[in-house]
Amino acid sequence: MKRIIIIGAGGHSNVIEDTLLEQDIFNEIAYLDDNFNNHKNSLFKKTKNILGTSKLIFDKDLRSDFKYAFVAIGDSEIRLNFIDQLENLGYEIPIIIHPTSWISKSVSLGIGSIILSHATIQTGVRGGRGLIINNSCSVDHDSFLGNGVHVAPGVNIAGSVHIGDRSWIGIGASVIENIHIGSDVKIGANAAVIRDIPSSVNAIGVPAKIKNKL
Repeated sequence: MKRIIIIGAGGHSNVIEDTLLEQDIFNEIAYLDDNFNNHKNSLFKKTKNILGTSKLIFDKDLRSDFKYAFVAIGDSEIRLNFIDQLENLGYEIPIIIHPTSWISKSVSLGIGSIILSHATIQTGVRGGRGLIINNSCSVDHDSFLGNGVHVAPGVNIAGSVHIGDRSWIGIGASVIENIHIGSDVKIGANAAVIRDIPSSVNAIGVPAKIKNKL
């Protein structure tokens, strides 16, 4: 029997669970969430098998029962920290790919990444660990996405684009070819990125302009 433990039981975990069910690989899905003892979150606890808080990843019995683990947390830095911990503890961290997506056989992605429905990733794309490539996104040839990059629904990334670690590309944004986006960048919804964006800034608009430093 294949079992997987998911850290985080919020909205993003619902999408991950649906994708896992579509894959039909795991027989059991359970959760750890640090709001487990918070009475204000009792509603979602009724619909998920939540075993306790994230501290249980260190529990020997849990590690024996659950060979696989995944992180369902939107914050990139927290997500990457958990991935590192899980890997050091010996959990296997899969790459989750929705069956309606299309990914070139030449694509290379890091552990803990999820590719959601109707996404397209073209030849030569390389990605780090803990990526979120959301619904109906496209990433064109030879682009690079760093660790923890989050690409929101409906984003179009052209060829040979470089996106640094932990950057977030907002819903419906577009990035033209040969653009370099730094680390810890937030690109606003529906923005059009036609020039390089340095690290640690917000950029919004058409064309995208730097609004302020983070």
